[in-house]
Amino acid sequence: WKTKKLSVNEDFWKNPNPINSYYSGFAGADACITRGTGFKLCIQKSDEEWLKNFSDTVNFSGKISTSHDKRGNSVMANLFITSKSWVKDLERNFSVVAQKTYRLAPPNLIDKHLQICWLIGILDGDGCVGLQNQYRDNKQIFSISIGSSSMAILEYIKKLTNELVPQSMGLINSAPRQITASFKANCNRYAITGFRGILLFELLKDINVPKMNRKWKNPKILEYISNFKQKRPKLFNNLPDYISQNPPKSVIGAD
Repeated sequence: WKTKKLSVNEDFWKNPNPINSYYSGFAGADACITRGTGFKLCIQKSDEEWLKNFSDTVNFSGKISTSHDKRGNSVMANLFITSKSWVKDLERNFSVVAQKTYRLAPPNLIDKHLQICWLIGILDGDGCVGLQNQYRDNKQIFSISIGSSSMAILEYIKKLTNELVPQSMGLINSAPRQITASFKANCNRYAITGFRGILLFELLKDINVPKMNRKWKNPKILEYISNFKQKRPKLFNNLPDYISQNPPKSVIGAD
């Protein structure tokens, strides 16, 4: 018998837009390109609803499967799509290629708004958005961080975030944060913390892309930021328009 061919929007990655730029950032973090025609996305089962939304967005007629990770500890949700045009367009527009762990390059995006949509996507895939313990004074500080084995990606993210939330906006006149070695082998990390981290969060959270709610609508994080604003309201006066506008507009080119 003949196997029914699965369908998908073959042109999904052809022309960069806010939605595919976001998903390309996530793909750069977590997708796997196989055999020149395959696209595989494997995430925690708890995030399956996000994966289903992606499947619906690209009009995929196949199903999401489940499996266990290599250690057998976690249940994973998997999506596998075969498409030569996907592989070609992902590389051409977004630099997502096979065996990308150490050689992932920045996306080929000129529009600032699309760059930011990409940034949210890669943060959803490989980033951490939340509170970081400061052991020296037993306090917590807000942090947006990302780990990667590609220094080119971390340098790109550092440059982009410094353009959006310059070091001069920080509460302390200190040297710019550096990319640091992670506890994982062959992996480095970059973080935007404190007031600058909060400003970056305020900018990104209202961008209209299908971001993960557990990172951008986490009640604990929202409560922390709300309390921070109440305690130090003057810090949020005279902010650049692209941060204070809701949704953000001018600098990032949003409509």
